[in-house]
Amino acid sequence: MYSYSISASNIISVTDGKNYNVVISLNPSTGQPFTSSSDAITYATNFVNNLNNYLLTNEKNQQISIINSAFNQTLNQGFTSPTLNFTVSTDSTNLQNLHMLYTYMSVGNVASAQIKTSNGVVTITLSQLTTLITELGEYLQSLYQQLWSIESQINSATSMSQIKSINWTMPVSTLSTSASASGNA
Repeated sequence: MYSYSISASNIISVTDGKNYNVVISLNPSTGQPFTSSSDAITYATNFVNNLNNYLLTNEKNQQISIINSAFNQTLNQGFTSPTLNFTVSTDSTNLQNLHMLYTYMSVGNVASAQIKTSNGVVTITLSQLTTLITELGEYLQSLYQQLWSIESQINSATSMSQIKSINWTMPVSTLSTSASASGNA
């Protein structure tokens, strides 16, 4: 975060303590030197607050983008039913197809149907489809709750150190180098 100091001649020095240092000797509104230390303090305070707010907002956006990427990669890996021991796609088309198949089987008194899984095309009963949809719903709800909780923590942060202290994990086996499966926000 940035801080400032003001010299005896009302010259403002703004720094991050590492790489960034700017000296402001003229009031941007008038193009003249600051006439009083209170004018210089007011300007410096506003300048530093605006700069810190910009950087904080930028960091929040970057972290939310990384977390959304991890979430989407987790979602794209599909869902493995612990009961039925196969994986189904979690893309929106497949989810809609599963729900339509459930409706068709329930209303039409159909004993079994076929779905595409990681094991190829399998025959599934209404009871098994109900189990799959229930487990899938619990899984998706859990993922969304994790995402929303992390996003809420990031959006509520008021400092860079608060953002960096947020620990998070997504149940992802592999991610690109632009995101990590766990980390600090």
